[in-house]
Parts: sequence; structure tokens; C-alpha cells
Amino acid sequence: MLLSRVLSLFIVFTLPIMVSACAPTFTESKTASGGSAGTVTAASNGETPSLSDIRDMNEGSAPTIQPAKEVTEGEIGAGNEIRIKMLPGFGKETWLCDADGGCAPVHVNAATNANDISGESKPGTSARPADNIIGDVELSDETLKLVGKKIDGGLNGKKILIMTPDVELSLLTAGGLTEPHALWTSAAKGYVTEFMAQYFTDMGYGVAIHSDDAQLVSTEIAQDLIDLHEDAGKSIFLYQYNTLFQLPTKKDGSFNWKLGKTAQDLKKAYGADLGVFVYMRDSYSSGSRVAAQFLAAAILGVGIPGGQQVGFISLVDLETGNILWYNRLVSGGGDLRTFEPAFDATENLLEDIPL
Repeated sequence: MLLSRVLSLFIVFTLPIMVSACAPTFTESKTASGGSAGTVTAASNGETPSLSDIRDMNEGSAPTIQPAKEVTEGEIGAGNEIRIKMLPGFGKETWLCDADGGCAPVHVNAATNANDISGESKPGTSARPADNIIGDVELSDETLKLVGKKIDGGLNGKKILIMTPDVELSLLTAGGLTEPHALWTSAAKGYVTEFMAQYFTDMGYGVAIHSDDAQLVSTEIAQDLIDLHEDAGKSIFLYQYNTLFQLPTKKDGSFNWKLGKTAQDLKKAYGADLGVFVYMRDSYSSGSRVAAQFLAAAILGVGIPGGQQVGFISLVDLETGNILWYNRLVSGGGDLRTFEPAFDATENLLEDIPL
């Protein structure tokens, strides 16, 4: 626990410097010696297909979206809520639900000068779809079938278990404190889970998604492994990459990290060979934080960091518990609360996964 707190503090205080010093989005992966999980059907460039490659291959395969009423952001109103229903082929539907529980599909348009916040469209103008709609994310029916299910033992090829993403999204206050936001966090978990599930299944792998409710493995064991992955991932982040803190055993570039043989419980429960563990933290500046940034820059000439996105993903051999591959993500932008930015972040996490 103490190690986790120390590593968390290090990441919190050093990441703003890293984010400001590098490109808006930065990823870097490590693979264990001899740890490649094999090879899948390659894209045209001979590499493992990216998430975008898989989406492009599925273009036109998403189910037809039913007719929907057009509304503006201003028409959503208090007491109503937005639900994002995920669809196969990396599609989605947006539903507006009222206080009485009635829901209907909608197209939400942005409130602009042409289509103002009151919801009144001005003559001779066209509405622009809103791209920042945040709502409860519901997994597609196909992905829901994978939740808490044991993978068919007769399937050929790799069998992959997606662990519950360890994701937390927060509001960054003027004082620099983070306030966790339940809706944002739930939406991000839904997007990351859905995109990974479609990615692996569309490449022909057997896939299962861990669920505590299924009780295939005890909640304590599953959570212990998720927590252990957080600690191991933060250690890799600090001691594998950073030359200042690099351990003597890592100076030769060797990559040898593990979660231990408790991972075998997941293998037995779900029939999976590989486990995918994700850790993500994302924060967004509040209005007061943005004001503080502006004033600090204008009056004092200093920069105050805003929200940031940091995370890592690991591919784990569930027989040995060894971490076969690890990728870290650092970004000063992005938005896991909404569809396309969440897709981009998931694609960055999965970049160069050695399948």
C-alpha cells in the first residue's frame, strides 16, 4: 500500500512535466523476451491490425440505426438522461430517457449560433451533430454475451480474458485536487470494454469479460489481481522507463515482471490463455481551474497544468502470471467520456500489442 502511494505521488507530480514536454499523446511499449503471444492475421503493412484497421474492415457492417428525432443539447433538459447504446461494427445509438423511464432514439445536435441553446433552429441553417455528448454507456448485445462467460474450449487460437478496466475519471479543481465522477467513470469503462471486446473478437479470438456477478472466480482474487496490476504497472512506469530511477536489473533493458501464479485461477475459471488488464486515470479542468490557469499565465507568467490522461495496459500469461507486454499512455488531451476520443485512447493503448 505504501509503495502504491509513493508511486502515485511520483506520477501525479512528474506527469505534468512529461505531458508539457512531449507530444499531446505519448505511448511506449515493452515486451518480455520471448514473450510474444503469437501472430494474428496481419494488416496490409504486415503488422498486427490496429483498432482503426478493424473498424475499417467492418465499415458498412453496423446494423441500421432506427429513425431518430433530432434534438439540440438545450432540449435534453433537467430530469432527462442520455444513454449510449453500443452496436456491432463500432457503431452506437443515442437514446434520450425521461424522468418516467421512457426512452427514444435521438440525434443530438450542437447548440450553436445557428442552432441555439434554446433548441430553436434558425431558418436557412443546418444543424451540426454534437460530438461531446456524455451519457451512460450500454454494451452491445453481442458484447454482453461475453460477460461472465467461460470461453468455449473447442475454439482454436488464443483465448483472451478482458478484466474489468481499472478506470477513474475526475474533475480537477482550482486547488489541484481531483474529485471522482461516477458517470464519467462508468462511461469510460463501457467504451474501453466494448472497443477491446470488438477488437479481439473481430480478429477471431475467443473472448470473455470478467464479471464479479458471474462468480466464476472469487471477487477477492479478481480485485487482488487488478490491484496488483496497478502496483506492478506503476513500478514499470517508474523503474523500467525512467533512467534516474531505473533498477540495476533493468539497465540492460530486460523486461521481467509478473502478477504471480494466482492468475491461474482466472485461466481455470474462464478457459482463457491471456488476460488483458487496463489502468487509466483521466482528469478534466473545472471552470475555476481554467480561470486559475489563465490568471497564472497572464499575471505571473507561469503555467498551471490542466487535466491529463495517463494509463497503461498489460497482456498477461494466465498460466505463469508473467506480463508479456506492457504499454503506457500519457496525454495532455483526449476525453474518455465521449465516443471518438475514447476510441482513440483505446487504440493508443492497444498499439503494437504482440498478438
